[in-house]
Amino acid sequence: MQISLKNEIYPQLGLNQELPQPPNSATSLTNFQYNDQFKTWHNRIGFEKYFTNRSIQAVFGAAGSVDSVYNWSTHGGARTWLYFEYNGKLYYVNGSNGFTGDPKEVVINSRSKSLHQTHYNPFGDYLVICNGKDNPIAIKNGKKVYRLGLPAPSTPEPLNPRLVDHDTADPDFTNSWAFSGADYFCTNEFYDSHGSYTRRSLRIGLDEFQGLGSELAGLAPADGLAQEEPASYQWRCSFVFEDGSESALSEASKQIKWKLKIQLIGSNDETIRPCIGLSNIPKGPKGTVARRIYRTQTIGSEFYFVATIPNNTQTTYVDYHSDEMLGAFAPTSDTHYLFPGNTARFSATFNGRLFLDGGPGQDRIIYYSEPGTINQYGANNFFDMGTFGGGSITGMISYYNQLLVFKENGIDIILSDSAGILQARPFVQGIGTQSVHSIVSVPNLGVFFVNKAGIYLISGGYDADTLQLTKVSEGISGLFEQVSENALRFARCAYSHKYREVHFYLSTDGSATLDTGLVYHIDTGSWSIRTGFPVKCITSNNDGMLVFGSNFEGAAAEGDDINRGLFVISNKRNSGYRISDDTEVAKGPLTSEFRSAWHDFGYGPTKKFVKYIYMYAMTQGNDKISLNYYRDRDWYEEAITSGAQSTEGEKQQRGDHPDQPVYGTAIWGTDKWQDTLFTEIRYDVSIKGASQFAFAFETTNRIEFAGYSIEYVVADTKTIKGKV
Repeated sequence: MQISLKNEIYPQLGLNQELPQPPNSATSLTNFQYNDQFKTWHNRIGFEKYFTNRSIQAVFGAAGSVDSVYNWSTHGGARTWLYFEYNGKLYYVNGSNGFTGDPKEVVINSRSKSLHQTHYNPFGDYLVICNGKDNPIAIKNGKKVYRLGLPAPSTPEPLNPRLVDHDTADPDFTNSWAFSGADYFCTNEFYDSHGSYTRRSLRIGLDEFQGLGSELAGLAPADGLAQEEPASYQWRCSFVFEDGSESALSEASKQIKWKLKIQLIGSNDETIRPCIGLSNIPKGPKGTVARRIYRTQTIGSEFYFVATIPNNTQTTYVDYHSDEMLGAFAPTSDTHYLFPGNTARFSATFNGRLFLDGGPGQDRIIYYSEPGTINQYGANNFFDMGTFGGGSITGMISYYNQLLVFKENGIDIILSDSAGILQARPFVQGIGTQSVHSIVSVPNLGVFFVNKAGIYLISGGYDADTLQLTKVSEGISGLFEQVSENALRFARCAYSHKYREVHFYLSTDGSATLDTGLVYHIDTGSWSIRTGFPVKCITSNNDGMLVFGSNFEGAAAEGDDINRGLFVISNKRNSGYRISDDTEVAKGPLTSEFRSAWHDFGYGPTKKFVKYIYMYAMTQGNDKISLNYYRDRDWYEEAITSGAQSTEGEKQQRGDHPDQPVYGTAIWGTDKWQDTLFTEIRYDVSIKGASQFAFAFETTNRIEFAGYSIEYVVADTKTIKGKV
């Protein structure tokens, strides 16, 4: 007795190679994109030039690959720049300006090529760029470049005390050269050659001017007691960066000592306190907006704030402040220390601070800035993460109220308590990542990262105690057996909010390039594969489009591929470009492949005779799709006893309706353009009895399908006895 049955697989969810397979999964799903509107999979994907109106060789004329790329936007996306490295130079593109010539501009002419690839991290108004070799830099407003970290200034030079040179009983009190650097540092020769240009006396009793030195410094008191110690002072200075960061202080200047002088002013003898001129006040690096002066008091070695020089040009200063006029204590190395991250490989922004790794020589150390600053570091602002084990630090990313610190074989967490005190603790051991570029944060989901065993997701709430680690690649574990473990440090990933996809690009089977893309589809929670995309580095722009730098770096001759430079993954069905008659031409669509799950229809030992496959698809005109079908888990056509057979190629039109108009053949003014329509396309199948059944198709034609159903007949035939 035969029984006719129908097995419906709808909707089709995505790739899953586990055994047993979920029936609505696929064994292979390559170069497809998910459409959440219709719950369908389509192959309207490919890649095209980033600079669509220019030839590749006009923009990327020299052989060489794009080594890094990053899209940075501020002001809610109103200001956006794309940065990329190409042939040892750092470029940026500001598309909002429009370009009549070369659309890219050089930011830095010489950058070292990094083994781990350059890392980009926004920090407020700045973009911090590290590569593990060059000193990290910070970029502001597109191409304003600063060297990250403020050096300690050189030491200012105090001059000998200059006393009042006016010995009349009626001095000129209208001015005081104590406030005038120009007068103070004017040479004697200048005074001598300008008879009308006289030294200005100190205005005795002027509130602003009190002069340096204690009341009787160096003078013998009237009562015959021992002479007071002479006045003695030293100075230090610091740089102030435009964000408020302050550098470490300079070394203390030489010591200046003097005895006070008593001068007759009117009918009274007055103690005249001098002012001290400072010369050779150092100028700070680019971005310095001020210098600060610090000084000791008459007695003691502590330094106190004197004044701020509100520019980066002045090299002299006149100190007229008495000890009583000095400000707060000078900062110490606890908060103002030399920049520690000269070879940082990557950075992260957390708790209002900039975190940097220690670089290749200190790959277990993390340094961090003072709150709200990019260039101010304390001597104790670091964590030694090596105490937790897990190997070298490989990446950092901020997630809610914690900084996730990734290692080769572990993950640690840095937290901030209610008092703002930072503390570090381990999160998980044995699972880590090899590359900071294989870590990506996805809103409302968590942080994805690539491990040698698969792809994991860290999710949870605001506090570290709620964090969870989940392996999301269980259904594609077989693919990770092909991943080249030694090349995991080159893995790259990015998230597209436009397509709601998370992309991971890996090297498989020893390939020298990232030849395989794994795409996590957020709407289905499932995977698909991408091939044919020459990705070396990748980023997502404000629109959610994925921009990648190609791994193609050679010259191109007639007939060769020319996929050099920047490209965008889009819905243009294009697999790159080649040279034809000395011009660039599109190569045409990528090849898409679908292999269904193996179906045993509920009970494998019973033989099933499949009669029809009904493809649920959106109409795609006259493009034909043919199916190959297989039995008993044998995908190989050369297997004679259970080899594949093929159906006829069926047009993607509704079988019992007139054909819809097709682009290129429709008649202008007569045919009406129609929306794609959901339809069933029937394929006739002729196959022997199968314990398990699957089908597949491979095509460059357009297709958009949602699922399928299989109509079959069950007989009393059972699987034969095993061989002996």
